[in-house]
Amino acid sequence: MPALKSNEFNPAALAQKPQLVAFWGDDTGLIRRLLRQTAQALVPDVNDPFQVDRLTFSAIRQQPSLLADTAQTLSLMGTPRLVLVDDGLPSKDDLEGLALGISYLPPLAELSSGILLALPEVEKTDASLKAVEKYGAVTVHCRAEQVRLVEKDIIAAFSQQGVELGPGVLDLLKEALARDSALAENEINKLCLYAHGKGVVQVEDALAVLAAAPSVNAFKLADSLGLLDLTAVDESLQKLLEEGEEIPLLLGAIYKHLQKLDEVVGRAKAERLTLPQAAARLKPVPHEFVQKKLAQQAAQYAKRAGGKPLADRFFQLHRQLRVEGLPEDLAVSRALFGIVLGA
Repeated sequence: MPALKSNEFNPAALAQKPQLVAFWGDDTGLIRRLLRQTAQALVPDVNDPFQVDRLTFSAIRQQPSLLADTAQTLSLMGTPRLVLVDDGLPSKDDLEGLALGISYLPPLAELSSGILLALPEVEKTDASLKAVEKYGAVTVHCRAEQVRLVEKDIIAAFSQQGVELGPGVLDLLKEALARDSALAENEINKLCLYAHGKGVVQVEDALAVLAAAPSVNAFKLADSLGLLDLTAVDESLQKLLEEGEEIPLLLGAIYKHLQKLDEVVGRAKAERLTLPQAAARLKPVPHEFVQKKLAQQAAQYAKRAGGKPLADRFFQLHRQLRVEGLPEDLAVSRALFGIVLGA
């Protein structure tokens, strides 16, 4: 079966017979959107538990036959069934477990249910991706737009309106919008309407206009987490959940932000740099506005956590809470609080 880029994939063009489709890459927003569109194209009601089964990577790792057993369960009404495997942050062991789980599946022609997988960006030699390809699945690579392309779109949109971007605005917009290509165009248009007739847009203007956007609330959550502000973390998280932000997308954003802070602290220690100097050496190099924020946040962690890595700690906390049976939203909340209070 073909290996496709995201712009080559058409959910409506899928054959009616059940098949396995794996969406993988670093554009988590695009993966969520394509997975949702594909599910809607394959079953009448994606919220009907009699039509859709949702599995986690860890459950498949613990019981390798689970994927095959679930996929071969017949619908009581004779309607199409679908299995979704999409829980945000699979570990290396989880991905290896998925590869084993795929080996339990019957031949593709004998599959009773469609299967949709949401995988992170992995090496092409990764066991999970190789297993998917060997099985004959459709793979769809969802890569985030290059930062320079997002930057080019933002600059061009404001240039057409004769508006300049103040210090830090471009970096804020890239940080807030580039993680989800599905949101970028709409939010840029909103900003252009706001900027019409103004000479310069400042950071405060951008935050005010985009305050209701889930992408910006996720940005605020990351900032609050970086500053160890428990009240602000809780408020930002609740807003995101109320807005229907998809938790796998949110987990990825949190994890990436903590990785940046870990890198700043680690680089400062290894290269005997100040935190601002370490933040300035990130790749791609952030704007001074973003560098200052990262250095301030890294200082909080370096002081209270002794510089120990936090991205992996967050991952382990969330995973343990899910194993203990907590609902997904509560597990995210507890993991965030654990980072702030236990740092």
